[in-house]
Formats: sequence, structure tokens, C-alpha cells
Amino acid sequence: MEILKQWSQEVQDSGFPLIKEFIDFLPNLLGAALLLALGWFVSGLFKRGTARLAAFLNRVLNTMLRRGGLAKLTFSSPIISLFSKVVFWAVFLFFVKFAAHALGLEAITDWLDDVVDYLPTFLAGGIIIGAGVLFSFLARDLTNAAAESAQLPENKLYGLIAQVATLVSTVVMGLNQIGINVSFLANMIGVTVGALLGSLALAFGLGSKTFVSNLIGSHYLQQQYKPGQRIRMDGSEGIILEITPTSIILETKDGRMVIPAKLFNEKSTCLLIMEDNNER
Repeated sequence: MEILKQWSQEVQDSGFPLIKEFIDFLPNLLGAALLLALGWFVSGLFKRGTARLAAFLNRVLNTMLRRGGLAKLTFSSPIISLFSKVVFWAVFLFFVKFAAHALGLEAITDWLDDVVDYLPTFLAGGIIIGAGVLFSFLARDLTNAAAESAQLPENKLYGLIAQVATLVSTVVMGLNQIGINVSFLANMIGVTVGALLGSLALAFGLGSKTFVSNLIGSHYLQQQYKPGQRIRMDGSEGIILEITPTSIILETKDGRMVIPAKLFNEKSTCLLIMEDNNER
């Protein structure tokens, strides 16, 4: 019996301090739980606000670009969902940090301090990359519109080049902002872009010689002639219907004739006197 009493006393002596510590720790535990619950609620508000802000920006951008005659440009639903989740967990991380501090988890608190300190830099890099994706589409549409208005061949190719160049530049800037060493990547991209531009320049110089000659010929041709005049060149005679950026269209007795503009720099041309109005 004496042994049982001694054992019971030992259990009480060892159990009561543990219970007392738990009771003393209980307010901190409840406070941490409340912080996490509040953080979950606030993070949800930020998530929904981010999605609504992205939808509002979609409407504003579409209105602005539609007035400029550009293609529709929007943040896609997966991108909006991804960015909203990033905002959610970024905000919730702050509350996790406060909860860990309330519980006295110093090791976790120190690690979360480093993560939170790095978070603005990471978000800034993500915003730069996201803006780069958006502006790459804008650069593509602007380049396509300019190339189409200039009646350049393969105008879609110029837009694609502008889009890729803008996207690559902003990705490199974003990674550099995050803290990733992009020196090797930038050098590799520079060499690749240089080789690509050199190849394009060589191909353009060799393959578009005739096209450039026609452009130059058409430029000077428009200064000397105008639609409605009758001309003769190399045995062909007709009335000018239209002068395009690369050719001239004549109405002859056999039908419409398209003559490359560069020929007017290489062969003699005669402006005929028309009998109906005596115009040279």
C-alpha cells in the first residue's frame, strides 16, 4: 500500500508541472490558431481582389487597344488563377510567421523571416516577367500593324521577332531582379540573337535584292508619273492604273499588265501625249 501511495505521488509530482505548462502555453496556442484563421480569411480577400483587379485590367486594356485597332489582349484565366494563388500564399505566409513567433518556434521564425524578406524581391521579378509577357503581345501587334501598313512581306514574322525579343529581355530582367545569376544566360542569348540577326541580314540581303530594287524604283516612279498617264517602255504601252510599292499596273490593249518597278531604273520610258487632254 505504501508503494502505491509513493507511485501516485510521483505521478502527481511529474504530471502537474506538465499540465501547468500546457495551461500556460494554451493562450499562445489559441492566439496562433486565431492568427492562422484570420490569415486564411484575409488571404482569401486578397485572392478575390486580385482576380477582380485582373478582370478590370482586361477590360481597360481591351478598350484602349480596340481604339487603336489592335488585337484583343487579355490575361488568360490560368494566369489570373496562378497569380491569385501566389498572392494568397504570400499574404498567408506573413500570418504563419506571426503564428510561429507566438508559439515561440524560433527556428521556424528565423527561416520565415528570411523568406518574407526575400518575398518582395521575388514578387518584383514575377511582376517584371508578367509585364514582359503582356508587352510582348503588344509589341507583336504594333509591329504587325506597322509592317502591314508598309505592305512588307511576311509581316507576321516581324511581329514574332518583336514578341520574342521583348519577352526574352524582360525574362532576363526579372530573373536578375530575383537574384538569379543570368550572366551566362545573357551571354548565350546575346550570341544566339547575334547569330540569328546575322543570318536574317544575310538572307534579307541575298533574297530581297529584287524586292528592295522594286521599292526604290517605285519611290522614284511615283515622283515622275501618276495614274491616268500613258507611257511606253520596252515595247509595252498603256495607261497607268496604279503604282504599288513594288510595281506599276498598266491598262494595255491586251489587258492589265504588271511591270516590276525596278525596270524603270534600267530601261528607257516614254511619257506619251494623250490625244484627249494633251497631257504629258
